[in-house]
Amino acid sequence: MERGVSGWLWNSEKMEVTLQERKRVLLLEDVRTSIGYAKERKRQRTKDLAALLGRLNFVRLQYPPASLWMKRMQYVLRQAIARGGWKGTEIANPMLLGELTHWRKILQENRPRSLKRRNRPAVLTTYASELGWGAALTIPRENKEEKIYVHGSWTPQEYALAINEKESRAVLRTLERKGAWLQQQKIDHIRLRTDNMSTRWTIQKKRGAPSPIPTLRALEKKQNNLDITIQTEHLPGEQNTEADALSRMAKKPDYALKGEKVSKILQTIAPRIPDTIFEQIALVPCGSTWRLSSLGGKREKETPENEIVLVHPFLRSIGRTLKEKMNEAQRELTILILPAWRGRTWTPLLQPGHLIKTLGTFQECMIPGAKMRMEGWKLPPGDVISIILETKISQEGTSSSHGENKLE
Repeated sequence: MERGVSGWLWNSEKMEVTLQERKRVLLLEDVRTSIGYAKERKRQRTKDLAALLGRLNFVRLQYPPASLWMKRMQYVLRQAIARGGWKGTEIANPMLLGELTHWRKILQENRPRSLKRRNRPAVLTTYASELGWGAALTIPRENKEEKIYVHGSWTPQEYALAINEKESRAVLRTLERKGAWLQQQKIDHIRLRTDNMSTRWTIQKKRGAPSPIPTLRALEKKQNNLDITIQTEHLPGEQNTEADALSRMAKKPDYALKGEKVSKILQTIAPRIPDTIFEQIALVPCGSTWRLSSLGGKREKETPENEIVLVHPFLRSIGRTLKEKMNEAQRELTILILPAWRGRTWTPLLQPGHLIKTLGTFQECMIPGAKMRMEGWKLPPGDVISIILETKISQEGTSSSHGENKLE
């Protein structure tokens, strides 16, 4: 059932609100007139521009990000009032064409706004540091919650941005990377938790200072494409540990795997290795590659058939390292130390035949390095796993299994 009230058309069955046709046509005519003034650089009354802003502000009920597309018009109006007062005239500024063209598109489409409550929410926690950004996405399941971890680094142009804009870009980068996956999971609402009060306010109210406006506009477009709504809430900084730790992983971290965890893996897959090798392995730093001989000792250059390769790659190079090891023509028995994170780009590379063993959480398996302790950085969240890639000979012929854990 549809009912028109004060220029709005309310649909009680679909719970949608739309601008009435007569109101839309009149407003669209005003926008087109202003576009013509700006293109031809004609003189326009200051009162006409102020009236147009008021009429566009009326559409805020249907189009909440209205404030993001009125910034330049408000700036030009303030300048015109300062120079000639309310009764003056000004040459229409061509810098308004971008916002006016966007309003023309919005009014032509006249997309109804749904007022239904979304039933598939997800919780997104973000953090932006000077090194990079991190996000923890929590998806509700029937039995338990599933967490997806995302992180990245800033481009050279983004390093100089203010921290408030970086916080907004962290949300945008997360939607860009996980947008398709969120659509597959039919997620239609995100509860954003951030410890930055300015970011919370600008994303919730769809307005803010001029500097983060381009980022907020891009975020709004991404939300429309994904059909996702965002509701923000404040999270105390001391509780935002997971996203904080992920934002520091853009650079090369200096945490190391405990030797006792490595010994546990080697004793399982190669019981004939002498105990003297286990004593030599105290720590395996992140980004290092070890070659261990089953005959004893540690090798740095040669790689005979009886050697085992232990690789602990950086987080940002996991995909490249995994591809290289899987595509090697002659591969030794290789052990890779990786985080047990779902939804990563390298996750599809894993096959059911790979042997996987869970070592424990990062806090249980890793030791922070000197730099991390000095800066006060935390270890990444989640669990640590070891993936065992058998030799090419054992894969092509008949090979014996070195473990019982399989990829599910």
